[in-house]
Amino acid sequence: MSNRLVEQQNFDAQDPFAGLALVTKPVPKAEPGHVVVRITLRPVNPGDLMSIRSNSMPIPGSEGFGIVHEKSTEVARGGKVFLNG
Repeated sequence: MSNRLVEQQNFDAQDPFAGLALVTKPVPKAEPGHVVVRITLRPVNPGDLMSIRSNSMPIPGSEGFGIVHEKSTEVARGGKVFLNG
């Protein structure tokens, strides 16, 4: 199984969005005490765009909604989660 995501591969102050690319990576495995969440909804907020334009932290995309894909804790697989921060 693979995971598609937008990744900031480099930063150019003249055109900050030129460094963004749609990439495919393997889905990570849940480490002990963690879960892997399949994101089903992810808003793009003004703060995300400001972060991309300035190449600053935090990394854009810190909010969203998803479903537990893989677990290594007591969290139920298929459980719904809200991501914030």
